[in-house]
Amino acid sequence: MPYTAFEKLNKKALAVLLEKLYAAVPALLPLIAPEGWKNSRYYHMMMYERQEQYQNFIQSMADMGTKQYRPHSRYIVPNPDPEEEIDFDSYFSITFPPLYDDHIEVFYTLVVMLVELTSCSLLIRNGAEPHYYVDEDGTEALLYEIAYRHGHIDQYTYDTKATICSAPVLDNLNQIQGLECIFAVLRSEGYALKHWDDELLYIRELQEGYDDLTYAPIPAQEKEMARQEIRERIQNCLAEYTQSPVDPFDFRSIVALFNRRKICPIILAYLHAYDEFPIGYPYTYRHYNEGNEWI
Repeated sequence: MPYTAFEKLNKKALAVLLEKLYAAVPALLPLIAPEGWKNSRYYHMMMYERQEQYQNFIQSMADMGTKQYRPHSRYIVPNPDPEEEIDFDSYFSITFPPLYDDHIEVFYTLVVMLVELTSCSLLIRNGAEPHYYVDEDGTEALLYEIAYRHGHIDQYTYDTKATICSAPVLDNLNQIQGLECIFAVLRSEGYALKHWDDELLYIRELQEGYDDLTYAPIPAQEKEMARQEIRERIQNCLAEYTQSPVDPFDFRSIVALFNRRKICPIILAYLHAYDEFPIGYPYTYRHYNEGNEWI
């Protein structure tokens, strides 16, 4: 990513964004799950993962006797009765998002999308530095605070903060709808997006790694194998957008290809929410070269 000053969005500003995302859920829910959240594939994704975790837990109980640990968790079942099996609902009673809570599950999904959005791109206000990213650790405490304040979890769950499950990934049109919701909230607070495409960043990183191999102190055969692997990785990225040969090390041509062929949900959702493209689109060669300023 080209050099720019950036910092973590502070808790107060992040809390405002998350509270607005929480409030936006009722309007979004029928768009991404017209037949109801519990009838959606996203809900079933979450339940499938929970079932897997629960089965792993049951197996671990069988393997470990009375040592009943919750996998991937800081929580340990206190003084378990080896004769009493913990049922599914009890096992997830203090996890987040809480079981069978449509509003919080969708809210949590949006928050994860916001974090992922700023993993490559940055938020700006008034077009000036600093630029901001949303910190994953910072959102965790706020998720619990908002859920507790609105009555979705009890005091014990709030205090324990035991385990956070994975969020489902919205796809196709639903992803755009989720991003539009996020951008509407960001716009209401005066934020804009400075966008870098994750695939172009990845390709640029591979190209730089290829160049670094020139002076790498490794045997020639090993060096050539590493170069070939980089070529193949770049070509695999490009194959999604063209069947015609493209020089994997001609970044200007690759940028032009992405401008012609790539349909990016982030760009579409931003355009719908702001009536303009984010900074960084259309893609340009200069945007992805370290040490250059944005134009």
